[in-house]
Amino acid sequence: MLENLNLYFIDFGVDVEVGGVTLRGIFSNQYVDADGISSQVANLTVKSSDVELLELENGTELIFPNGDTYQIADSQPDGTGITILLLERKWKTYGLS
Repeated sequence: MLENLNLYFIDFGVDVEVGGVTLRGIFSNQYVDADGISSQVANLTVKSSDVELLELENGTELIFPNGDTYQIADSQPDGTGITILLLERKWKTYGLS
């Protein structure tokens, strides 16, 4: 049985702009701690089919609704139709829109 991934993204997703096209994904910017060193790791979980359709690759810019801009640092498909895009911040608006 195939799951409808769209339902997952409708409930939990945010729209981001990629080259004038809207992409829906689930954003996370969690803290991680490795050997006493803390860091934030931003990522966007998306459908793998969207990655292929939009030809997303490292360096592609993503613009969030609040104006924050990230670029793709790496993509990690999980083999189930989901890809996690690891992001690097390029620009932060600090909540300005």
